[in-house]
Amino acid sequence: MSFVITNEELKSLHADNPANEVKVAIETAATSDDDGSKQALLAKFLAASKEVTTLTKTPSNDVKLTLYALYKQGLGATPTKPGMLDFVGKKKYEAWEGKKNLKTDEAQQQYIDQVEELKKAEKI
Repeated sequence: MSFVITNEELKSLHADNPANEVKVAIETAATSDDDGSKQALLAKFLAASKEVTTLTKTPSNDVKLTLYALYKQGLGATPTKPGMLDFVGKKKYEAWEGKKNLKTDEAQQQYIDQVEELKKAEKI
C-alpha cells in the first residue's frame, strides 16, 4: 500500500504543532546552561522550518517523513499514536519513533542539514 504526504501537509508542520510546543522549545533553549549556542541552533532550526515551505521541488515521501520526524524531535514533541486505520498518521508516527532517541539539538541540526540539501538540490 502506498501513501502520499501532500505539500500542504509538509507546509502545515507548524499547524500540527501547537504554539506552546515551539514556546517550550524556546524556553528550554533560553534556560540552558550553555553559551547561547542552543538558542542560536533553535533560531536556525525555526528558520529552516519556514524555509522548507518555500521549496519549489516536491521532496519524496521518505524525505517528508524524515523532516516530520526531525521537526517533532527537534521541538521535543511526542506525537500521539494514531488510530489503526490512520495509515498516513501511522507512517508519520513510525518515522518519529525512528528518531525519538536523538537529542533535541541533534535532531535540530539534522533538520537544518536536510533543508539545506533540499535547497541546494533546487539550485542545480
